[in-house]
Amino acid sequence: MAAERTIQRIVLKRFRAGLEGTIDYLRTVPADSLLLPREVGRKGLPSKTLGLVFHAAEHSSWHAGQIVTPTRVVQA
Repeated sequence: MAAERTIQRIVLKRFRAGLEGTIDYLRTVPADSLLLPREVGRKGLPSKTLGLVFHAAEHSSWHAGQIVTPTRVVQA
């Protein structure tokens, strides 16, 4: 049980560090660049910087669900 709690603390600490790093990076993105056109991927699909930021947040949320769901199943 103590080992599990240690692992949980380590994972949570790494998650928080990653989240803080992401927030720090986003603070460096100039607001006036958010609506600039951007090309995405090999096909050069149209987007904007804000769209890419939104997509990254959405994608991260999906991965969080991948972690939470099996955890709840195992704990049930």
